Amino acid sequence: MKRTSLATCLFVVVALPLAPFVFGQHESAVSKDDLPGNVVDIDSGDHFFTAPASIRAGLTTFRLRQVGAFGHELSIVRIPADKTFDEFVALRVADKPTPWAVNLGGPGFIDPPLFTNATLVMEPGNYAFVCVIIPPGDAPEHRLMVRPFQVVPSPDALSKEPQADLVVRILDDDFEFLPALLAGRHVLRVENATSERRFIRMERVLPGKTVEQALNWGRRRLTVPETERPTEPKGRLAGFEAGQHLIMTVNLQPGTYLVSSGQRRTSSKVFVVP
Repeated sequence: MKRTSLATCLFVVVALPLAPFVFGQHESAVSKDDLPGNVVDIDSGDHFFTAPASIRAGLTTFRLRQVGAFGHELSIVRIPADKTFDEFVALRVADKPTPWAVNLGGPGFIDPPLFTNATLVMEPGNYAFVCVIIPPGDAPEHRLMVRPFQVVPSPDALSKEPQADLVVRILDDDFEFLPALLAGRHVLRVENATSERRFIRMERVLPGKTVEQALNWGRRRLTVPETERPTEPKGRLAGFEAGQHLIMTVNLQPGTYLVSSGQRRTSSKVFVVP
């Protein structure tokens, strides 16, 4: 496998109030027709989800659109048969653990008004859409940014994941890619090969900007305007557990990219797409 081993930096993982960021919006977007399985559209606002109350079982792509001032992620949580959604919400509001709730990951937050996506094979049962990103001030209503949904049996459900043309392995302080990246549409299988929950974020350095400018912006993100951003978001997955994997579909243009991952710290690696 080809491993990146270039510059690293720290990014702060919080949801920030953002001005609409439209550079590259159209070239970055993956159309609904290009996404695998049953596509479920979800809007993420401040602090709510607009989403269906039930979906069909089987291969499903969750496509998340940011419609508020903040970026919110979409974690898909399975609630076991002996527990209820109300129990889950009560414990979440009280900031108490829910070890019985199974986190499956999902599409991560990205700058409004852009999209992210994640593809999973969904089994029948009870679930919740949850945002665990803490916004500035940790608004109390954000703990209620939880929405229940059911996955109902479907006789013609597809239970096989799409064939990925690129595997990305998240390591403790690095990434592995197989094969080498090229420009175009890609179905990524992203594997968490660490011992902790991780996410993944991909950004392209804008033409005319440098990696060093991008790294400096990441260090100063909390104190500089979003209009100074030297990178273009390309895709992100919400945190998913050690040993798990998720599927993400992205469109990549030629250029220099930063890939980052981590919960308490986020290191960024640099790679080039010809």
